[in-house]
Amino acid sequence: MNCQRCGAWASVLETRVKSDKTTRRRYECANLHRFTTIEYLHEKSSPGIAKCFFKTTIGDNDGTR
Repeated sequence: MNCQRCGAWASVLETRVKSDKTTRRRYECANLHRFTTIEYLHEKSSPGIAKCFFKTTIGDNDGTR
């Protein structure tokens, strides 16, 4: 995955599975930008399940959010 802010390569810092069956992954890029993705299962009207992603920027490493 690439950073949304600078495009640098990002690695996963933490993965959490919530009780509402979403998976949250926290990332940090080479330039110390941090962001998270929220993955959830979306049921379609037809048989099968598709995985959807939402991305949210958390902030920089300077303590601001």
